[in-house]
Amino acid sequence: MPFTFAHPAIIIPFKKWEKYFNITALIIGSMAPDFEYFLRFKPMGEIGHTFLGFFYFNLPLCFIIAHVFHFVVKKPFLLNMPKPIERWFYVVAFEQWRIKDLSALVVFIYSSLIGMVSHVVWDSFTHRGGFFVTKIPLLSKYIPFMHYEIPIYKFLQHSSTLIGFAIIFSYLYVNRNLYKRMRRLISSKIKWIYWCFSLFIAIAIVYYRIYFVLGGFNLNYLGSHIVSVINGGIIGVTVTSLIFNILFKYE
Repeated sequence: MPFTFAHPAIIIPFKKWEKYFNITALIIGSMAPDFEYFLRFKPMGEIGHTFLGFFYFNLPLCFIIAHVFHFVVKKPFLLNMPKPIERWFYVVAFEQWRIKDLSALVVFIYSSLIGMVSHVVWDSFTHRGGFFVTKIPLLSKYIPFMHYEIPIYKFLQHSSTLIGFAIIFSYLYVNRNLYKRMRRLISSKIKWIYWCFSLFIAIAIVYYRIYFVLGGFNLNYLGSHIVSVINGGIIGVTVTSLIFNILFKYE
């Protein structure tokens, strides 16, 4: 499958019709089928990519993660970015977001589900056993690549990940804020504290996971190690953001 965080690239065209969709839900939904891996701390899942899993597992996670991001993580995370990134996304940090009524909840739900479908469709072209891989023999044929032979679906998996990230970063760069001035600057000292504390938590989680749960670093558990590193980073930033929201008033 393409890397989880490349999946939101497919959501970018929906920005043209954002009054009909909840963009946050589309973005989170596009990654939601992989959330099971992060909860398990290993790249193994049973329900995240299933129809029923969309509703009883992924959808509640989308709701929770959306609120945690907007009300806990967003401001501290973006405002403690190094220059000039803090200024580029200053407007985003203060954008108001909430599900204000039943109709907004319905929009959030179907937007999340559309995101999940986009994820599964993308995966179906790019991993063994995927629907389109089994239906289109060409995708299983091998092609030479740097002295190796790899199946076309595997080539699509990695190339589409790179393309997805390129699209996301290009979009963020083109749409960065260049005009609105920041009302308040965060000192470099505070930023260092934010990122050092986030890193400390991340390292502690990764160390505990690798050496106390998995019994040490082992290439046989490489997938689990990668997921642990990502989890450590996410948890570190989330916990630090929660603390900073308590200590500082972001206005």
